Amino acid sequence: MSTGDGAALIYDGDPGIDDALAILLALRAIGAGLRAITCVAGNVPVPKSFRNAAKLIELSKRDGIAHEPEIGIGSAKPLRAPLRTSEHIHGSDGLGETQDLFPGFDPRPYLAKAREGVGLIADILSREPGPVKIVAAGPLTNIAKLITRYPTAAARVGELVIMGGVFEGEGNASPVAEYNVYSDPHAARAVFASGLPIRLLPLEVTRRAVVRREHLNALRGSGSMASEFAIRALEYYIRAHGDRLGKEEGYLHDPLAMAIAIDDSLVLEEELWRVEVEVKGEITTGQTVAYRGPWGVEGNRIRVVREVDIGRFSRAFFMALKGPPARAHP
Repeated sequence: MSTGDGAALIYDGDPGIDDALAILLALRAIGAGLRAITCVAGNVPVPKSFRNAAKLIELSKRDGIAHEPEIGIGSAKPLRAPLRTSEHIHGSDGLGETQDLFPGFDPRPYLAKAREGVGLIADILSREPGPVKIVAAGPLTNIAKLITRYPTAAARVGELVIMGGVFEGEGNASPVAEYNVYSDPHAARAVFASGLPIRLLPLEVTRRAVVRREHLNALRGSGSMASEFAIRALEYYIRAHGDRLGKEEGYLHDPLAMAIAIDDSLVLEEELWRVEVEVKGEITTGQTVAYRGPWGVEGNRIRVVREVDIGRFSRAFFMALKGPPARAHP
């Protein structure tokens, strides 16, 4: 698995178990192609999301991956909404109570090198000679600030791949809202209206990337730290979903977004829609509203993914975590 267009990648998220797996997928599949990880408050507060990003780089070094992407410390709270975290799904550490896999971990060397997250994104966009993709798999606070503070840099985004929103079925933050959009609806509204080249993976698509305990057998026996972490974290994630929803399964939301940024041939069908976000609703805050057909002619339209080759994604995901790291492009 490699980016067919050679684009550099920035991952903007809130690690988080599925964020963690997306980051490991990128480090193992494209290595140095992952230029930076920028953290935002969401699943866990931003200091913890930063710490988790650093842990994943440490873990990857133990698997022989020398590349160390830059880390940016981004927004500590949504633009206007209160901060709502999800430790009940991701564990007190945000990584499925896997603290014992990181004995003696010291975040201080990473803190000494850390950058302010939104400025780091702008710097990479400005200095890269080629296209840059951003995978945004948390609340969109950092991206909204990028558009406002650094419009010239933001205009250089080659593609913004967003995991967020829901158009069919129930949300996972409210009956009508997906968590990332619900967590900062004002930021999401601004980003969707920005005119940036957006590819949106809504919840009804990423929920098809199901992982159950029997799937974890594909990771056993490899000896890689990535596999050991994934097994432990996903077992916790599946159990948390079972306790909360009565379903013994988890969902690879963020790894699917990362995989599509790396290899967009996984997308089988997408449509151009104008998408707005409800920010004033009494019970519908965070709802994503699609203007399709004649309703979607005016305003900025974005590509909304409707069908993905889930089987090929799943095989590639487990192979990347279990097998040797791919040779990275620079």
